[in-house]
Amino acid sequence: MFVTHGDETTCSVTDFGETFNGGLVIAEREVYSFPKLNARLRRYPKLAAAVGLSEVKTCDDARHFTKRYLEYKATHPDFDDEGPTKEEQFKEFLSDPANLAKPRDMRQSR
Repeated sequence: MFVTHGDETTCSVTDFGETFNGGLVIAEREVYSFPKLNARLRRYPKLAAAVGLSEVKTCDDARHFTKRYLEYKATHPDFDDEGPTKEEQFKEFLSDPANLAKPRDMRQSR
């Protein structure tokens, strides 16, 4: 059984029946965003090939994706980095002399 609310799908819910007045108790919660997983598959074709899926449609697909993603990430650690960190961007900015302030001549013209 799974429940989708918005972009999130909860894949594991354990029903303890009358134990808790007939309510549902979440014993182990697996939550996936199928749209986000699918966007990642579209964005990274090599990942999609390694995972063996073109689309996540079920909880089993999401579990398979997660397992294979972690395996792929272990051997390709930077494949989905979104670019340089802010610190790296700042260092690059400062390395360009055109971006550095020019010393002002503090002597006043008379």
